[in-house]
Amino acid sequence: MRILICTDNFYPGIGGTEAAVLGYAKELVKEGHTVLVACPEYGFDDGREYPFDIVRFPSIRGVIKNNPIALTHLSPRRVRKLADFCPDIVHLETLAGMAKIGLRVGLRRGVPVVMTMHTKILDAYRHDIKSDLLARLFLRTQVAKIKRCDALVTVANCMVPEIKSYRCAHADELIVIRNGAVFEKHPADEEERASARRELGIGEEENVLLFVGRLIHYKQVMFVLRSLKIAKDRGFRFKYLVVGDGDDAPDMRKEAQRLGLTEEAMFIGQLSDRDKLQHYYSAADLFITASKFDTDPIVVLEAASKGVASLVAADTGCAERVTDGVNGFTAPFDEEAYAVRIMEAFSDKEKLREAGKCAADTVLTTWEDTVRAHMPLYTRLRAEKLNKLNGGGHNSLRTSNRRVSLGVSGGVYAATIQSYDDGTTSVRRGQFVVPFFILFRFIARRKYGSTHVERDAMRVIGTSCQIRRNLPRTRPALFHRLRYASRRSSSQGFYSVG
Repeated sequence: MRILICTDNFYPGIGGTEAAVLGYAKELVKEGHTVLVACPEYGFDDGREYPFDIVRFPSIRGVIKNNPIALTHLSPRRVRKLADFCPDIVHLETLAGMAKIGLRVGLRRGVPVVMTMHTKILDAYRHDIKSDLLARLFLRTQVAKIKRCDALVTVANCMVPEIKSYRCAHADELIVIRNGAVFEKHPADEEERASARRELGIGEEENVLLFVGRLIHYKQVMFVLRSLKIAKDRGFRFKYLVVGDGDDAPDMRKEAQRLGLTEEAMFIGQLSDRDKLQHYYSAADLFITASKFDTDPIVVLEAASKGVASLVAADTGCAERVTDGVNGFTAPFDEEAYAVRIMEAFSDKEKLREAGKCAADTVLTTWEDTVRAHMPLYTRLRAEKLNKLNGGGHNSLRTSNRRVSLGVSGGVYAATIQSYDDGTTSVRRGQFVVPFFILFRFIARRKYGSTHVERDAMRVIGTSCQIRRNLPRTRPALFHRLRYASRRSSSQGFYSVG
């Protein structure tokens, strides 16, 4: 299957969506599918090699940190490249500018468009735009994109009421498919944990808490700092490793200084080296986040892959995979409650280790699971789309596309020839189809009283005839030329006029 993935967040950017798109695309290729990723340019190259092709669109950078804005309307050549890829499925991993391109390609090619919603869009807009009113108005303009998709997928149950509040056409047909883990399952043993701590300069007996992610206010790092201050005042000793960067990083460092946690809170900064990041997971005893914004955070899966349990806020998307006291810990969104739960988790180190091992077995899902969950959806949507395009008369799956063009009075009529697994072909009509076929129907019925010439014209296009601009302009001559061409094409297999 040929799958086009459109996203506004991809490498060399760093974040959960970037990791999710990369993991999903890699697994699709591993399963034998052909993948093309369309994304904005970031202005630099991180030197990575990918097992799939990437089309990068010019972008504006610096308006929103870590989020370049694709200039899709200035890139017609790249849009044609996506269309010429002839995708069987267009998968949107975004609601921003690249979604518009994916919808355009899906409409042009007559293929299903699937959208996956990873985040709470309204909260993200509020943070980026700094205005609740403008965020709501901007969201209303984006909802039209959701309505134009053939299916809507989300990664967590907590997103269902969120998306229903957008009043989307597909809100009642949401499909929940979980993210996969970026790291393979490899819980750190005592030797690996001790080695990682020595490398990072952390004592073997230290209580180590870890956070990985963008440092923005809705990740609630300041909330965790205040909770840790309460625990420190009660005699709890710890190291809090904060890996990541973001707009609010300076404010978080100031908050740590204000609370007197300069020795305990270690702000590592952004890490692009995934191998080095694994050392921090291996060194940690507990991964901690209080975010109510995240839906199905990959960092929780990354921690579980290294045998590290997580403490998350109760009744949030983060908590959907966690059973309190079994494969992780949950606490109400309250600083006092968080402080108490942290101290309880570290009061029994053996139980904490067992929770981490259980997390590796129960919290973790793979990208193979995610791809297999999408395949029945893709197959069903393709069959429904083909049935609709062919007036309900064709149920076979398309195996290939060919795009041909027909010059008519200086314009171009574009059609797509679709081949099916039962050996038949059909033509998906393209631009200027109504005037073109009204003309043939009018001539055929008036002069011959039948519509067989319409079928002959379709056969001309179906044999890849390129009828160019030197066609006669008069209706009778055009009619006879096409009729002659269709008969020769049907007997010889190919005919080219002009």
